[in-house]
Amino acid sequence: MHGPTRPLHQYLALEGRLAERHRAHQALRESEQRYRRLVELSPEAIVVHSAGKILYVNPAAQRLWGADKPEQLIGQSVLDRVHPDYRDTVNKRVRQILEEGSPTELAEQKHVRLDGEVIDVEVAGMPFVMNGEPAIQVVMRDITDRNRGREALRQTETQLRTVIGSAALVLFVINLEGIFTLAEGEGLKNLNLKPGDLVGRSVFDFYRDNPQILRNIRRALNG
Repeated sequence: MHGPTRPLHQYLALEGRLAERHRAHQALRESEQRYRRLVELSPEAIVVHSAGKILYVNPAAQRLWGADKPEQLIGQSVLDRVHPDYRDTVNKRVRQILEEGSPTELAEQKHVRLDGEVIDVEVAGMPFVMNGEPAIQVVMRDITDRNRGREALRQTETQLRTVIGSAALVLFVINLEGIFTLAEGEGLKNLNLKPGDLVGRSVFDFYRDNPQILRNIRRALNG
């Protein structure tokens, strides 16, 4: 004798559940493939680490840290790539992410490339799951050139102010409305003024008794 057979509707329901599970698995696989492709092509450096060890680096992260291949970084301590002055800060941010389960704010740090060069980076971290284990995904951007440009500009401005401040002349800057935004130079003493006294005042008011200067200023403002 044959055992009892299932009703047709049970077989159809089981087949439907299997098909639905297959579609969900397929959708998940496609989603993971799209995510991996986006990460691989991202211009931002992306790193995943867990328990202090690097698990994944995208090509941009390899370039940022000076690696020729991911094997030079994967399995290494993430703190090896962080400048010693910033390691305590990074450890605190890691604990914050794991304990609170929320991303950290963008912050500047100094990192160390494989060749020993120190670089400035902007870093943001967020909780992540990899291979079923809690991890942290970090997004980084190299801002070394930007910071060097700012520092060079600051030094140039300081040198310029030193030269102007010691010169026996007056250098002033006005905006398009004719308002002083800068007035420096030893020549201010001859006008019984100090640096900053003219800032915010109208050049047309200050030179109202000197029509030649006002004509030149109007010509300059008109291009």
